Amino acid sequence: MPRRAHQIFDSAPGIVVIARQQPVTDFAPLQAGDLVFFDADPGDGPQIDHIGMYLGRDLDRRLRFISSRKARNGPTLGDYHGAS
Repeated sequence: MPRRAHQIFDSAPGIVVIARQQPVTDFAPLQAGDLVFFDADPGDGPQIDHIGMYLGRDLDRRLRFISSRKARNGPTLGDYHGAS
């Protein structure tokens, strides 16, 4: 399996359930455990550079995601410093 997010997106098995668009407004096709690919650093161009995982909705029905940080202090939930 490739290492970089854009390479994984381009070559890994799976089904795209939400077409690549900006911004995504309908998350209904996602199921808990689905991987989400996105451009986390717009400063390096439009290429996909990050992967997260959709965890489902929380008790308040907010969408929840988890992904790694660039810093060494571990993964973060999508609501860190604001809504996902």
